[in-house]
Amino acid sequence: TRVFTVNGDVDVTGQLICNGSNKPMEFKSLTINSGGTYSATSGTTTITSETSGGFAIDHDGTFTHNNGKVNITTANTVIDISGTGNLYDLEINGLVQVPSGTHTIDNNVTIASGHTFSTNNLSTNLTVLGNVNVSGTFWRTDNSGTVTLGGLTINSGGTYNATNGTTIMKGALRNVGGTIS
Repeated sequence: TRVFTVNGDVDVTGQLICNGSNKPMEFKSLTINSGGTYSATSGTTTITSETSGGFAIDHDGTFTHNNGKVNITTANTVIDISGTGNLYDLEINGLVQVPSGTHTIDNNVTIASGHTFSTNNLSTNLTVLGNVNVSGTFWRTDNSGTVTLGGLTINSGGTYNATNGTTIMKGALRNVGGTIS
């Protein structure tokens, strides 16, 4: 398996197209500027760091997911995913926050043990059309926004900090030894 690796930040103002490849991509950070397009691999795009502005992903253009996964391995970062097109599968291996606004993940979110997916704002809305599988920590109780989930599995050692806004469950809630607070 070949990996396309960029050891620096990727800043897209034109088009970065993976041509239907399922090969892994690895970037320090990914910025998709207004008017720019990233057509992702159907494999995994791994983000290992962040821009000087603190973003692992800053998406203001067009993101075509091609049913691929985005794996964030940055220790403490923000992903702004407010442009056109959503992430498909998101894997959290760090402390990852989304800013205020409304954000959608088209399929699943997996939060690894010891890691966190949350928001850095108190009025953020998040929709995950698939399942959220929590082995780390998901969300924050002082958020007044709406969290809509296709399903939620809280594994042993995992925590779901329920929003004090509205939580909408479209599918199953499974607590497999985790914590809901």
